[in-house]
Amino acid sequence: MRLGMIGLLWLLSSSVIAMDALDERSLSQVSGRDGISFDLSGFVYDSKGTYTYTNTTTGTQLVLGDLYAARSDNPDQFADPYALYTVKRGNGLADVTYLDFPKNVLGAEKWQIAFDWRTVDGAGAFNNGALVVHDLAMYGGGFQFSTPADGNGLSWGLGINLDIGSLMLRPNGRGDINNPADPAVTNQMVLHNIHVGAVDQYGNPINQAWQIADVDAQPGQFYVAGDGSLHLGIQAPVSGTAAAGTISVGNMSFANPNPASLHDLGASRIGSIQIQSLDIKFKQ
Repeated sequence: MRLGMIGLLWLLSSSVIAMDALDERSLSQVSGRDGISFDLSGFVYDSKGTYTYTNTTTGTQLVLGDLYAARSDNPDQFADPYALYTVKRGNGLADVTYLDFPKNVLGAEKWQIAFDWRTVDGAGAFNNGALVVHDLAMYGGGFQFSTPADGNGLSWGLGINLDIGSLMLRPNGRGDINNPADPAVTNQMVLHNIHVGAVDQYGNPINQAWQIADVDAQPGQFYVAGDGSLHLGIQAPVSGTAAAGTISVGNMSFANPNPASLHDLGASRIGSIQIQSLDIKFKQ
């Protein structure tokens, strides 16, 4: 792993003019949003390692490998950092840790990501190919996580306001380069110019993060069920309605180099979408 310069800037919740000693009772009542801010200037992660989830009941596996991630930089390296902090909830509930993404007003902070994935069962290993992401730019939003109010696992929240230049699914792996006879054609499914973000009550896009899950208002779930299966989901809203967002794709296409063919499906947009509840069970 090669990690570029990472700046860690400590945040103080208030200016300190004088400091007095506090007794234990006073200390127990102190709460705030102290934490750290950090930038990922020059960040590059390139690993040949694998990350494996094994179903202990069936022995099947989900394997992610050869993860690559790199980020371009804001001209002012520390002007727009990430923020990591913890907030107390009370009422016997566990604290919530927040990771706020940079606002990225200039759109200069873009990610390049790729990884391979495969599944393994009694019949052997099945290579599902690679996911390649070009020019992922996030504009605010962030991630939350805590202990679930009920049950085991992880309770999470996620707000996203992002653009993706292109997202490619390559069944023969990321090394399946363009056909030399036609550089525009390769064996892949590609989505160009993706946008995901919030909308107002009339379905109009606004420059804010779509809160698809929230630890308090609509918790996300990540846990292992009694049968050993891995679940990723979102509960129904605790009260009110789910937040609304929009998803748009500038162009969708499927390509095959042998024989060379390109199927252009055009553009697609969901003007307003709400996730009332979700449960994804990874196959055993």
